[in-house]
Amino acid sequence: MPAQKLLWTVTDNSDTPTTYLLSNGTELYMRLHFDSVTETVKLQQNESRRTFKIEKKGFLKSKFTINNEYGVKIGEWIFDKNHNRNADIELYEEKFRCELINEINGEFQLTYLANNNQVCFELPVADAHYAGIRGNELSRLSPKQLSFIVAVCRHLQKAVKDQRAQVA
Repeated sequence: MPAQKLLWTVTDNSDTPTTYLLSNGTELYMRLHFDSVTETVKLQQNESRRTFKIEKKGFLKSKFTINNEYGVKIGEWIFDKNHNRNADIELYEEKFRCELINEINGEFQLTYLANNNQVCFELPVADAHYAGIRGNELSRLSPKQLSFIVAVCRHLQKAVKDQRAQVA
């Protein structure tokens, strides 16, 4: 089964766009608002709203943690030491595999390991061009860039949860 293609689009028409939409081209899945002052991310999926922050920890061996609005760790990034184009993401005790497919336009493939569901997406154009996919290394992405990937993880989790609710 081929990976589904998702799109991030900017909704603001100002000089500093901060609100983004995730869709498949026709159906809207979520809104993401990045607050550059507090470096927090607000996600809205229908009636569900989540806030999180990605923080870099460590000096020589950098690690990123994902914290909720109360500062509680809800996940983390684990970068592949030998092949820095891959990373494992844990979010709410569920695992994902992220692979950088094309560093020029910021294209990623994300696999939800619980059901092997795969999606492909690109970072929004303004955010893909060079805040940092330098040297093909995921660990050099900014917290804002990482937040788009975490948001897609959240979308995949919610899609599975909604499917389970329909079956029950």
